[in-house]
Amino acid sequence: MKYLKLFAAAFLLSSPGFAQDADYFPLQVGNQWVYKVTGPAGSNPFTVEVAGTETIGGNEYFSVIGFPGHALLLRKNDEGTLVFYDREENREKTWVAFGAAAGQAFRTEVDPCNAAAVIWTRQGELKSPFGEFSNAQDYDLILRNEKGEAVYRWALGKFFTDIFRQFPLMGEKNWVLTVPVPDVPPGNYAATANLAVAGPRYEAVIPFAIVAR
Repeated sequence: MKYLKLFAAAFLLSSPGFAQDADYFPLQVGNQWVYKVTGPAGSNPFTVEVAGTETIGGNEYFSVIGFPGHALLLRKNDEGTLVFYDREENREKTWVAFGAAAGQAFRTEVDPCNAAAVIWTRQGELKSPFGEFSNAQDYDLILRNEKGEAVYRWALGKFFTDIFRQFPLMGEKNWVLTVPVPDVPPGNYAATANLAVAGPRYEAVIPFAIVAR
């Protein structure tokens, strides 16, 4: 089967995986999150970033900086739990048990003052300058012929769960997507990649040609 590899860098898209796989804290070097802390002194933003990796005991950890205190060494274990490595105690500790059922308390060691945490819901909406993300679909890709007819759509037939998605919105982001070339005649085509949001549309178009051999 022939495949078409598309690269769109104008506004998009650095995805941690396919949309069906929920990733609530994507650990890729360069990812950033901006938080706002509100208190009596007012609101203060701070940035958290995945700065690098480190291997300990055969496990790869991601160094996350920006949280109060020192850098955190985080990874996801086989159960999908986000754990951090404690250098002083030479062991892993639970940060967030993403596999826990909604509403079910789980033990966490992220803070000595808070020994338990709860995931209240996985059905939320994200409102951001990019728009509103109401499910697990990050993006879509549509191939059109010279007549403007859609001959392929990446999301067609896929199922996307209703979950909250958090995106690194700082700087230029890229998605690389490899798709099978549909059985279409030679000619000129255009691939349109867009963010799957409600509201303002963000997209990029890449023209290409299929030639007979």
